[in-house]
Amino acid sequence: MTMWQKELVEKMKFRFCEAPHYEDTQRMKTDSTRLQFRRRLMAATVVCALFSTASVAQQTVSAGPTYVQVMNEIALPQLEHRRETVAAIHTRTQVETRQAKVRQTILRLIGGLPDYKGPLNAKVTGTIPEDGFKIERVIYDSLRNYRVTANLYLPTASKGPFPAVIIHEGHGPFGKAGAFSMAANLARNGIAVLAYDPLGSGERLEAMNPATGKSWAGPDEHSQAEIPISLIGDHVSRYMVWDAMRGIDYLATRPEIDSSAIGSFGCSGGGTMSAYLTALDPRVKAGVTACYITSYEQLLQTIGPQDGEQVIPNFIKDGLDLPDLV
Repeated sequence: MTMWQKELVEKMKFRFCEAPHYEDTQRMKTDSTRLQFRRRLMAATVVCALFSTASVAQQTVSAGPTYVQVMNEIALPQLEHRRETVAAIHTRTQVETRQAKVRQTILRLIGGLPDYKGPLNAKVTGTIPEDGFKIERVIYDSLRNYRVTANLYLPTASKGPFPAVIIHEGHGPFGKAGAFSMAANLARNGIAVLAYDPLGSGERLEAMNPATGKSWAGPDEHSQAEIPISLIGDHVSRYMVWDAMRGIDYLATRPEIDSSAIGSFGCSGGGTMSAYLTALDPRVKAGVTACYITSYEQLLQTIGPQDGEQVIPNFIKDGLDLPDLV
């Protein structure tokens, strides 16, 4: 705001940015004074608007750091402390101690795993023969009456038992169908695959628009699911990783599967679940992630936190970073 604008505002805001006095209202009884008052009111409106605009401009110029910047400033020293802690690890015993602590901390932060050991109620609804393998359409219960749809790829060149890989599909509408290329390649090479539909994908839409057959929440149903349950201190990741753990339970019931040789793979959002499953379930002997593992230091300074299941409250505060999942 220029100097003359400041002077004008100071002179006029007292006169115009207030309600008329009693004597003014008495003079308004004549037509001439009414006209004068309307002109005065119009001028007051302009000046008050000018004054308000100038005030907003001053506030904008003097604005402090954003909420995100403040939170990052809190997080970065905590990440540095975690880096120093990890750098002090030199022995196998220290590594195993760190692994146990990381697993315990993650479980505590997500609220533990669901306390449900009920029947899987698994059934095969159909079989699709392919070149060198077959696909069984499978349904099993993750929780009571909470169904998970999956495809089990079984090699047909031999009887097994086969090592198996559980594939977690990433964020997208197609779910388990997106795993076909990799799963087919593994099955032809003697490795069974269980590809399941994650929450909000494939056959597991929970907010479906019947007119379109698609989710009201778009491709982010899994992330939107975190919003309401976070209000009661719950976290959607515990249910999503539980879907995968129950998938391993199912594989263990199949005579064609070597349950001592279970692997995990996922890309992007599926990489998140693969990392969680590998970190939390000791039955997984080898875990692979793609397009997921980074460091929070890099993430916070670029695109920032991601989807609901990927952001665990107090994760950084309690001494963890994404590489700890490895």
